[in-house]
Amino acid sequence: MDPNECAFPESGGQGSKLKSKIHKTCALVFGTLSTISLGMGCSCQKDVPEETFKSLHGRVYGSITVDDTDALYETLAEIFTQREVEKNFERIRQFHLKKASEKVVIIIDDIEYRSIDVSGASVDAHWIVRGRIKHNRHLHRRSLEYKANYTLSKEEDGWKISDSELIEHADFELTEEERELGQSND
Repeated sequence: MDPNECAFPESGGQGSKLKSKIHKTCALVFGTLSTISLGMGCSCQKDVPEETFKSLHGRVYGSITVDDTDALYETLAEIFTQREVEKNFERIRQFHLKKASEKVVIIIDDIEYRSIDVSGASVDAHWIVRGRIKHNRHLHRRSLEYKANYTLSKEEDGWKISDSELIEHADFELTEEERELGQSND
């Protein structure tokens, strides 16, 4: 990262030498972080790599296959910051419980990214998930479209999703007709 990308409050004299030293340290040490704010006012900004976002995002869908509660939590902790794990864990766990009670298997076939707009640590994404729902010897195909805003942060163990907001979404659920069709064949 170019040290000139860091912005500092103006000061003169001895403060300028210290500012320059912190400026270079910020760029060298924290150059891969999305946003770093030091007490001296350094704020280094770098765009999140698009492939990093895709990898984290795809792993959220991979968590659909993790049935053990402890393993699910650990998987989510590799994707999300602690606050986001707490925000998403119960929702995803409930999804797993519903899936199990309805004897449903969900298979994700692919994720097609329609657009990914990255600005610093913020990501606006629009994608389509294609998959299948297996239920009592029936197979139901789904193609679901989503839009969401994300914020990523660099943690000690790598990039993680630190905030997320779904704007438009649909869920991998059986319709009432599909449920009835599956029950008539029991």
